[in-house]
Amino acid sequence: MLRTNPVRATARRSDDSRPSGRDVRAAHHQPHHREAPPRTETMTMIETMLAYHGDPTLKAAVLAEMADHRAADRLIKGTYWDWVSGRGCAVGCLTYNPTGGHAEYPERWGIPEKLAWLEDAVFEHLPLDHATAWPLRFLTAIEPGADLSGVYAAWSTALMLDPKRGCITRCAGFPEAKATVRRVAGLWQVRSADPVAWSMAAAAAWSAAESAAWSAKPATSAAAESAARSAWSSARSAESARAAASAAHNAAESALGQARSTRASAASAPLARLAHWRWMADLLIASIESAPVAMLTESERVSR
Repeated sequence: MLRTNPVRATARRSDDSRPSGRDVRAAHHQPHHREAPPRTETMTMIETMLAYHGDPTLKAAVLAEMADHRAADRLIKGTYWDWVSGRGCAVGCLTYNPTGGHAEYPERWGIPEKLAWLEDAVFEHLPLDHATAWPLRFLTAIEPGADLSGVYAAWSTALMLDPKRGCITRCAGFPEAKATVRRVAGLWQVRSADPVAWSMAAAAAWSAAESAAWSAKPATSAAAESAARSAWSSARSAESARAAASAAHNAAESALGQARSTRASAASAPLARLAHWRWMADLLIASIESAPVAMLTESERVSR
């Protein structure tokens, strides 16, 4: 984990950061010590918002601000925002909030909070030269007036079901994990607002992850376990924006597990995880660029 700032590390601990079944097994060696599946809370209803509140001048100001941060070498990993050094991460260099400020994105820039968490997660896991270019790439892809309310659902669906890189490809031999990945993806496809459906899907994903962790097929179980945990985090993100970052993290760990199961070298296996982060970044940009754009009049922009 790259983050070293104590304040940020505390802020980053979320209700979906739970030990895996593999971790529990290593500590206790007995199945009866496994943690019970968590409960989910009421889902936040999907809300339509227009990017940059439909104002091109707001986008221009944000891009100029971020470009200035990059040129001055103020973008760093591991810290949201440090007032002493005047440096921070992709999110902190916009919010100037030492605890992140992801929740500020909707009101200030018309960008859903889940996308802020994904922007942050990608930034932290790309190589430094790509990471410092990432915030501008992310912010540039967003068009003023774009309806971004469906972007995360589209991204999550592909994260689960993409035929080449989706979590579904890492569930071979684990039907419970495969079924729960499909179940979560199905809810995103219809953009379900049913909290009971999301709660049941999360519980099923948690169970599938635990089953994979205790499997007698260790060569492939790590990939399936992380794939199911990604589905669990994805289901959790329906009501907790912070869980979006964990869905991405677990998907990347699933790619790592799959690479290790094919007996990849110790050096090449982490490259599979990095490649997955790059793919998720590209997927997010593609999802953003596919969002419909509303053409607002000057009076409509002012009223927003």
